[in-house]
Amino acid sequence: LNPIELLPLHHRLDILYQMAVAVDELHNAGYMHRDLKLANFMYRHTVTSTSTSSSSSSNKTGYMGTTTTTTASTEKYLVQLGDYGLCTLSDEAHSIVGTPGYMAPEVRKATEFAKYDQRADIYSLGQLFPMIVGDIAFRVAMDPTWAPLLTMTAENPDDRPSMKVVRAALAELCRRESPNSPSSSFYASSSSVTAASSSSSPQASSSSP
Repeated sequence: LNPIELLPLHHRLDILYQMAVAVDELHNAGYMHRDLKLANFMYRHTVTSTSTSSSSSSNKTGYMGTTTTTTASTEKYLVQLGDYGLCTLSDEAHSIVGTPGYMAPEVRKATEFAKYDQRADIYSLGQLFPMIVGDIAFRVAMDPTWAPLLTMTAENPDDRPSMKVVRAALAELCRRESPNSPSSSFYASSSSVTAASSSSSPQASSSSP
């Protein structure tokens, strides 16, 4: 995913939005991923072309004029979440699993009597976002709309925003960054399902909770 850092900001925000939708939809289905990292997100570059034609009206001599065809191209990066090997169909777990550096503090300290829940995924996702859009603390200082993205990595799970809040913040940032984009109306509903969640639902993992 390193080349993503070179993309214009509106593309990177759209990628973050799709990542957030994928995780939110996974949680809505009752799953925890437990291994969110850049390597487990796949993306595909697509270009859609649309053509419009216009003709001048006829005049008294019967001349029909000329036909003008205009072609516009729209770029998009479709994101998909994968690798459900550690995914579990549970609202809490105690196994210490995942990738060091992305694991939430409560996962590293988990025991049978100190379990963690889906908020651990929110922490891991929050670790990924700065790798795509840079220093989020700096962006929050310039625009408070970014604030939920910063608190995703709060030490205390209770201080982290819900995925619905994260989605709504990203939708607003996407609309603001590219208001004239054909996709701008798509962000109007933060509950829209994007290509990020278009993959089939994962099967319940046999790994321990």
